[in-house]
Amino acid sequence: MVEEAEKYKNEDEKTRLKIEAKNSLENYAYNIRNTIKDDKVKDKISESEREDLEKKISEILSFIEKNEDLEKEEYEEKENELKNLANPIITKIYQQGTAPNMGEFNEAQHTESGSGNTGPKIEEVD
Repeated sequence: MVEEAEKYKNEDEKTRLKIEAKNSLENYAYNIRNTIKDDKVKDKISESEREDLEKKISEILSFIEKNEDLEKEEYEEKENELKNLANPIITKIYQQGTAPNMGEFNEAQHTESGSGNTGPKIEEVD
């Protein structure tokens, strides 16, 4: 009984890792697709780069749908293919300064409060 539990434990672990790899690939593909469709980014990459990425993303999403039961390594290999294509393009976008700027968000909070302190206001009570 213990051996059977160990057997299933190993199978469950393999299945978990396979599902995580598949989800990681799918999430990455959709994130890249959303990034290149963003209005702020559209002007920063060439039409051919966008088409190349769209083609690869569609190919990968189709691959995932047709091959639901592959090994973890196969999903990771596809993710690496997409990363090798997407990373230089995404890096170029970030270098051009179109990445979301969290500093603007913090600055807006700072100016709304009126003072330099964005934390809670404590009044001394006697």
